[in-house]
Amino acid sequence: MQYALRQIRAADQKWLNRLATDLPLQAMAAADYRLEPVTTSAQAKVWRQVPHALYANDPHWVAPLNVDLDKVFDPRKNPAFGNGQAQRWTLFRTLNHQPVGRIAAFFQRDKAARYERPVGNFGFFECVDDPAAAHLLLDTARDWLLERGMAGMDGPANFGENDRYAGLLVEGFSHPSFGMNYNYSFYATLLENYGLRKYYDQVSMHLPVRLGVPERFQKAADWLKRKPGVRITHATRKDLPFYTRAFQKVYNDAWQHHLHFTPITDEAAAKLADEMRPILLERIMVFAFVDDEPAGILLSVPDLNQIFKPLRGDFNLWQKLLFLWRSRNDFAWYRQRGILTRCRALIVGVRPKFQKFGLDVSMVAYGIPEAINYGLTEGELGWG
Repeated sequence: MQYALRQIRAADQKWLNRLATDLPLQAMAAADYRLEPVTTSAQAKVWRQVPHALYANDPHWVAPLNVDLDKVFDPRKNPAFGNGQAQRWTLFRTLNHQPVGRIAAFFQRDKAARYERPVGNFGFFECVDDPAAAHLLLDTARDWLLERGMAGMDGPANFGENDRYAGLLVEGFSHPSFGMNYNYSFYATLLENYGLRKYYDQVSMHLPVRLGVPERFQKAADWLKRKPGVRITHATRKDLPFYTRAFQKVYNDAWQHHLHFTPITDEAAAKLADEMRPILLERIMVFAFVDDEPAGILLSVPDLNQIFKPLRGDFNLWQKLLFLWRSRNDFAWYRQRGILTRCRALIVGVRPKFQKFGLDVSMVAYGIPEAINYGLTEGELGWG
């Protein structure tokens, strides 16, 4: 779920009146906290560690990898800095200097310009259950965006692509898949009490893979098999450039009419292929072709949170080498030991001219038996 606070212009008198009304109470409570901007590597380490303390007793939370978080805020590694800026803050208790919250604010000029009035973002929000603490964090992000010409604030979001660390969990507080945001249920109350309102819903669905293919899916797949020219298959590492081009073709066609759509360039597609290569489970990366023309995609990946959870965010060189070795042969080491049992469907799409063929359910019907052969028992159908 994404939240939006629009029209945060300093000249908005109604907004300023609300702040003036709330200010005495907020100021008294805010004295219990102080904010520190992140400007050094030591401060960045503290910022990363905030959720470790907040979720210490939550069995579901999984720490994002530190290397991934660092990339988000590294101008050398995140192309979003090419036309944008970002800033992070850590919230401390004044009395004992214990970190109790964090936030980041960021914007990209090209994305901000797509709105009638430019909109920036906040993200990576973590906070104790205290409205004063939440208000201080959000006020700081808002003011920083205001100073840089933004007129609205959406979030929680990511700085760059929103396939990771985006959205607010409001239902289904169970184990999160890799890259999916996880938070306490009271976060929604904190954000809504601040004045943020729901912008749109994103839904993920749990699929008990071990139950096999639903009957109606199988019937559709059997019917489709009889149609000439239709082929459903899976990606292979040795032919990854071919399947990357097929993915690019389907994505750029199927998603072109979505709000704020940005086509995937050849460079972005090649980069995505390099990132995906080490984590492929080949037979659940499903592609549909009609007369040898790319028509549909169902791209699933292993839920790396099952592997990375014990690392608590650390992923040093030795751990990376160990992961690469154990991931050989489609993650055989992890699967044989029952460590890897889940997968996540990252993206499902069919090009418009093929959307009456039943390719979507047929790709699912193809992928489920392959997932079972891998020893997987459950999956997640990603944001829809």
